[in-house]
Amino acid sequence: MENPKISIPPLAGSKDWTDKINQIEESDVRDLVDAVHEIQSRVTNAELKPSHEAGPSSQRGFHAKGFGMYAKFKIRDDIPPNLRAGLFAEGGKEFDAIVRFSNAFSVNQKDTELDQRGLAIRVMPDGNPASGNVQDFLMTNTPVSFGRDAQQFVKTSKLLVDNAKPIAFFKVLFEPERFRILKQLFSGLKTPSVAVECYWSRTPFQIGDYAMKFMVQPSKTSDPGGASRRWKSPKEPVEKWGGQDYLRREFENLLKQLQQEGKTLKFDFRIQLYQDEEKTPMENASKEWKESDAPFATVAELEIPYPDLEDDDRASLDDEIEKMAFSPWNTEDFKPLGTMNEARRLVYDKSAEKRGGCPLRIGR
Repeated sequence: MENPKISIPPLAGSKDWTDKINQIEESDVRDLVDAVHEIQSRVTNAELKPSHEAGPSSQRGFHAKGFGMYAKFKIRDDIPPNLRAGLFAEGGKEFDAIVRFSNAFSVNQKDTELDQRGLAIRVMPDGNPASGNVQDFLMTNTPVSFGRDAQQFVKTSKLLVDNAKPIAFFKVLFEPERFRILKQLFSGLKTPSVAVECYWSRTPFQIGDYAMKFMVQPSKTSDPGGASRRWKSPKEPVEKWGGQDYLRREFENLLKQLQQEGKTLKFDFRIQLYQDEEKTPMENASKEWKESDAPFATVAELEIPYPDLEDDDRASLDDEIEKMAFSPWNTEDFKPLGTMNEARRLVYDKSAEKRGGCPLRIGR
């Protein structure tokens, strides 16, 4: 006899939110666009190539250095009914995906340099990464942004991008809210492995009638640390593989070890909903939506197998991913909300146009 289906209650959330995305225009971000274009040109001309012999310079305006993998994005069956929209409309589905882990800075530098880490996921319902039918999710390993709003994001980003050197941080010292900004810039800087990090969207998106934020965290079902959890400090993988590219080498080694154990690396993809302006502000990206105020629901699982590829195929995948333009605006179902996301669209659009990214829309 079959067990009756378990009734899944809706995830707590309010539909009473306001989108202020139209309150920012291209002229508001023109200075940042110009600064991004300048650094892209300087990187292309190797003017910013570090003396410690970094790898090939990237033309991305943000998150310049990264590496990618094939993945699977698996939708859970037990999704709350008010989250069943877009990719999450039907439980049990599985989609091909590509992931890119990255360092946040605008130039290619050693993994040991102080930096935050990013994760971009491209879900491909039709299996084609270059089609118009893709869903990009962009995240960073800190839950809040250094920019409280679009204006502060643009101004501080310009300081960082325009200088692309430590003096930028000293210029931030003269900004209002400097202590909060500096604290955020220096959070999430050292890690033994990108596999043990959590990653947050930091800005809101629409799902059905609700506003949401999303994040991924290592899944308990995949022994997420694996070899990574044995590191006592970030110094140990650096000593093993060297400081230039230890994050990639450690990650690939972890995936191989998990494969030998009959496992794969998995992350839980989780969603939380807007509650009210005090607890979950739409426009203040420097304030975290705390789980105690806005609970999460896990709606999907990101699975990353070991890339058992020949060297030529591995190089081809690297080239394909580095040509991609990841963007929160590469979406059919989850509209980005707020002035911060609109500022990102305007800047990413020009950045991708400058470097000739994958012909979708825009991206980092």
